[in-house]
Amino acid sequence: MVPGNPGQCNDLALLMEHACEIIGVPASIGYVYATTDYVNFSTSPDAFQWRDYEYAPGQERREYLRYYASGGFNNWEAVCVVNEHYYAVKETHSSDSVALIKDIICPNDPVDANYQCWRYLVYVPPPGESYWTCNTQDQYPAPLPGGCP
Repeated sequence: MVPGNPGQCNDLALLMEHACEIIGVPASIGYVYATTDYVNFSTSPDAFQWRDYEYAPGQERREYLRYYASGGFNNWEAVCVVNEHYYAVKETHSSDSVALIKDIICPNDPVDANYQCWRYLVYVPPPGESYWTCNTQDQYPAPLPGGCP
């Protein structure tokens, strides 16, 4: 890690996994995703929740659920899994991956800057640059399963 940098979630999860190995405790790395249902943990960094959204009659686009917290959009929260418990190092921990993501992004309100939304890529023809944006026309912010505590 760079001095003064608190580290990224994947670096911190890997560090915790190595620390567990040193003391003989089995651990692994996983990913907790933004979610609108009760399935949001995977060992794959590419298991995003997605949908095909019809934004105009007969026109669809692929959208991915992402969450905004700590000043930026996140694909997932990398976690260290120890004894069926998820540790988002420096953030929170839980035996329930949905509760873990709720701890990070609740109250799920863009005014409070912690929320999840369906994002899609806006293609800009050259010489412009394409960019990702939230779908503010449908389920914005995207609801969490069971709402926030």
